[in-house]
Amino acid sequence: MLSLVWLLTASAVAAEPWDPSGTWVLEYRITTRADLPVVGFLKTNTTNVVLVQLQRDGDEWVQQHLLCSSTTSGGLVKSELPEPFLARIGPRHYPVRIDVSHELAVYEADTGAFTTGYDPTCGPLPDDIDDPCVTDWDRDGIAGATARVKPPLFPWGEVYVAQRNHIALHGSAIDPDRFEGSVQVLALKTRVLGASNPRYVKNPVIRVDEENSVFVMERARQAKSCEDVVKGLR
Repeated sequence: MLSLVWLLTASAVAAEPWDPSGTWVLEYRITTRADLPVVGFLKTNTTNVVLVQLQRDGDEWVQQHLLCSSTTSGGLVKSELPEPFLARIGPRHYPVRIDVSHELAVYEADTGAFTTGYDPTCGPLPDDIDDPCVTDWDRDGIAGATARVKPPLFPWGEVYVAQRNHIALHGSAIDPDRFEGSVQVLALKTRVLGASNPRYVKNPVIRVDEENSVFVMERARQAKSCEDVVKGLR
């Protein structure tokens, strides 16, 4: 990892200080291993692409977080979040820590707990689609939150899930336009409550591989929307 010569030099000559405020694209990967019957352990990577706005709020930094895409691949299984799911999430806001007193500017963000497919004030994560806590979260007319999935040897279909996720990011700036670091998974619980094909209703034991769960956040001077991000405009 490169030393922040740019930061130290700027301080030494009393130049304009580094300002991380503005638009960024955050891409983070969560690697998991699923314990499947017969198959054994299946490694999967879930990649989330987020449009970020960093701004000052008094003495603190606040990050706006808008999920643009989420895809999972693991050789045998693929999944993605459809547009109604992404639209339902909307922007989220949470404080972040940016400390430039170190050789490498420290960046830390706790994204907060996030639930889909059920009402967390009603009860714990449900196991059944008929549980009274399950809601039509993405407002597509089907109970739960709808995701698309493609198991091996089968076509794309839908699964109806309830989830509770919570991650934190720990990293540093390697240059003025890029942060890198690790993803700490504080909670990752998903229940498949139903599916368009009964064969897709599987709830394997999931283990997070935090050593391979990482993030990159790059400044995006041209991106104004998720559409721009998906097109690759940075």
